[in-house]
Amino acid sequence: MGPNGVDGVSRPSCITCHDPGYTEAARSAKLGGTLVLSAVIATNGEVSSVYVVKPLPFGLTQRAIATVRNWKCKPAMKDGNPVPARVNITITFRLL
Repeated sequence: MGPNGVDGVSRPSCITCHDPGYTEAARSAKLGGTLVLSAVIATNGEVSSVYVVKPLPFGLTQRAIATVRNWKCKPAMKDGNPVPARVNITITFRLL
């Protein structure tokens, strides 16, 4: 895929995208891992329609969804106009 994405649609990009923190239950269980969400980045750059593709236990999935819903993105563009785009979001939780 080229820099213009698929069918001339550019990919959305993150402007303000904070990482979700650990839940106490996940920290106590010393759980790490990767979860995957699928979301639509709307034409205004807000995240909507978040779906779980690969969950994690101990409240990490819910924490990730809540965090991602507050992200602000630059929307995908086609022919100079913003368009909604579905993206997969991979979040890795790692205890240091």
